[in-house]
Amino acid sequence: MRLGVTLAVLCVLAHVGLSAKCLPKAPSPTDVVVAPTGDDATTDPTTDPTLDPTVDPNTEIVGNDDALSESSSDAEASTEDDSQDSSSSDAFKITLDQLDIAVPLGKGEGQCGASDAKGCVLNSKAVDPINKALAKYKITRRSEVVAVLALMAFESGSWKYNINVSKNQPGQGTFAMMQYPNVYAYAKYLYPSKVEDKWATLEADTNEDPDSEQMNKVREMVLNDDDSFGSGFWFLTNKVEGDYHNNDKKLRDGNPDDFKAYCLDGVQTGWDDTRNTVWEAVNKAIK
Repeated sequence: MRLGVTLAVLCVLAHVGLSAKCLPKAPSPTDVVVAPTGDDATTDPTTDPTLDPTVDPNTEIVGNDDALSESSSDAEASTEDDSQDSSSSDAFKITLDQLDIAVPLGKGEGQCGASDAKGCVLNSKAVDPINKALAKYKITRRSEVVAVLALMAFESGSWKYNINVSKNQPGQGTFAMMQYPNVYAYAKYLYPSKVEDKWATLEADTNEDPDSEQMNKVREMVLNDDDSFGSGFWFLTNKVEGDYHNNDKKLRDGNPDDFKAYCLDGVQTGWDDTRNTVWEAVNKAIK
């Protein structure tokens, strides 16, 4: 202890020339600075412009803005896609054999060779999008699968049409044949950054009306097979009037009256016995 105190006192009282032994010497502009090597090397003076004596230290160093913008756009797109992809491994699954029995007009070559077919899809190409939708919207009850498939098979003419071919129904489409307000809501749900809010109020009675072109463009966004087959299950889980999804008191298994109630009260569409015939075929096939 005494030795430490003595040394400290000597440093304070010593001649200026001795103070250099007590404090580290700052390098002067003429000193040679040795670049660190090995693990101590963090900056390469030959590549870092801030260490280049020919570079003005006040010069702004500009990065690759194009690369940054591209990365930001990719990240935004990825976030949008990921936000909608919440699949469930416990979801119900169907097979092609089941679908061929449930929707016989979609079997084999189906109706897709017809001249009036618009967006026609065969059962063989429908199975995968349907199973993706069941996983995405976490559909686990057989009765819900039967109800939605029966509804879409009826509305689309067994996957023959994914738009309303009447010139008086602009914007209506998907295999659930949703009216434009629901098509808009569905597109907004799937692609929020691509669908403008002002498009929600578009109205047109015929394809000659001014708004019809934009309405049909919004519809086009959800006519790919995955989205078109997914529309009925999205409607069940997000848009239907009343609580039908995972409700043991509604859409009870094998109950045709519950399916009728779903169509009339939930979807709020019309009813005829053909809907029940389609439901019976689907109900018999899907196990």
